[in-house]
Amino acid sequence: MPEGPELHLASQFVNEACRALVFGGCVEKSSVSRNPEVPFESSAYRISASARGKELRLILSPLPGAQPQQEPLALVFRFGMS
Repeated sequence: MPEGPELHLASQFVNEACRALVFGGCVEKSSVSRNPEVPFESSAYRISASARGKELRLILSPLPGAQPQQEPLALVFRFGMS
């Protein structure tokens, strides 16, 4: 299980790797995943990350003018014991 500093480094990596990228389309779930679908689709969005404690938060932020218009969505990954 990752510790706090490792999650902080992971968020820094995501921010550095995705800084100049623009993503598009919907979020696709693996066919073997038991997690719920992610209700997000946009023609152009950016991904950023932040870490706090045992949580890593990915923020999907649509760019101005992207269709369909949608609010930013935060995906929270919890790495605690429960």
